[in-house]
Amino acid sequence: MSEMAYKAAKAVYQGTMKKAAGIAELARAGMNSGSAADCINNLKHMLEGERYTRTLNFYATRYYLTNIRSDFGVDALRRACAALELHLDYYDSLGHGRQVKLRKLLKDQLATLPPGPSQAERKGSVVVRPTQRTGTAKTLSARWGVQAKHVLYHKDGTWYHGLKDFPGALFDADGYILFETEEEFRRCAAVRPMPSGDLWVDDGISSISGYVRKTVSDAGQDAAGSAIETEMITHGVTNPTFIPDPEGRAMIRKHVTYERSRRNRAESIRFHGTKCKACLFDFNKTYGPTHAKDYIEVHHVLAVSEQADREIDPCVDLVPLCSNCHSMAHREHGRVLSVEELLALLAGGGGGAG
Repeated sequence: MSEMAYKAAKAVYQGTMKKAAGIAELARAGMNSGSAADCINNLKHMLEGERYTRTLNFYATRYYLTNIRSDFGVDALRRACAALELHLDYYDSLGHGRQVKLRKLLKDQLATLPPGPSQAERKGSVVVRPTQRTGTAKTLSARWGVQAKHVLYHKDGTWYHGLKDFPGALFDADGYILFETEEEFRRCAAVRPMPSGDLWVDDGISSISGYVRKTVSDAGQDAAGSAIETEMITHGVTNPTFIPDPEGRAMIRKHVTYERSRRNRAESIRFHGTKCKACLFDFNKTYGPTHAKDYIEVHHVLAVSEQADREIDPCVDLVPLCSNCHSMAHREHGRVLSVEELLALLAGGGGGAG
């Protein structure tokens, strides 16, 4: 089953298979849909060096790491080890005991890595897609006038390779932190070196004193910011560091419904904005912001009843749709249309929505 799960997850990551199709394929093989989704999501997290919260068993983890190296190269394995270490730290924090076998597996895998980052290896046409992008860092550095010899970027400001030259700067999507000297960098307690040689910042670089916020303000970002601020005020969410909530847990009242997270909704709106992803309908523009108040419906790419309390990525698994497009996405019983299918219907019908 590990081989089949990895194959499906790899196809989804490379874009040759839809996530829903991958989940369905694994479900047909006997895996429940929640576990199937975890297997697919965890490969993405590993390849991008991100913490994941849903545990793979020892044999699946070993299979993933072995094949990540052969399919994506040493740099990808380095990121996968960083992701595994973050996962194990998270698991330990829950108080459920230590994953001794996985800790040993991590140690053994790290021992096989060269001492420093190498050039990413490739196999066939497989291209590694790291979360950290040097090109993005250089672009932001030039745009914001940051004078640094070495610049690195990560979208949420939590994971980086090591800075090698100074002045050096770490960027996230909203700003940067500049270290004038290596000594200043080493003194920064918030930046935690990892055994893999990479750097981890628990609360993101925006939490570090001296962080410069340079968010580009546009209508979509302003609307999303307003929406998430409203969510925080209304629902008492006071921690600005976003950690996705699980969704889809069955709750028995007078009937069975499925739990949805307001915080996940707010994060999706912050990322995508409040325009319909299919027809571009904008409630604020049509009805006025005073009345509409950033209204938009949030659509689950995979039906919420199939989530099985799994980890949600609000930027990928949730998209904003207007009421009409949302209804059409769920028009067929037992099948949810993708945004691409909605776009095709709109193009074929020649009409808009909203």
